Amino acid sequence: MPRKNLLSLFDDFSRFGGDVAVVQRRGYRREKLTYRELRGYAQFWSHQLAKHGVGSGDRVLLWGPNSAEWVAGFWGILLRGAVVVPMDSAASPDFVQRAVHDAGVKLILRDRQQIEFPGAPPS
Repeated sequence: MPRKNLLSLFDDFSRFGGDVAVVQRRGYRREKLTYRELRGYAQFWSHQLAKHGVGSGDRVLLWGPNSAEWVAGFWGILLRGAVVVPMDSAASPDFVQRAVHDAGVKLILRDRQQIEFPGAPPS
């Protein structure tokens, strides 16, 4: 059956429940995140974005390394009805600043390792 949009995949997360959605390495360990956990984290981020005034159609820059947290942030932004502006963790602050300006970003979700820069939207 064809999907209406990407967010329609999110509805399937509850069906998959305890199945593994994401596996990532942290040092020598492998961490697993189930669809149930991913759904919960995505809903958490959606609520946090709402608290910061992010609404439907707003652009949120997602800046960090590939991780379970990045995936949860991605789905949380979509749940909020906002637009994901994905950014590679290796992007220079100058490049990110241009992207923020060009895309009209309202908020930045960033990893602790990504620096803040003058004039940036809240993060």
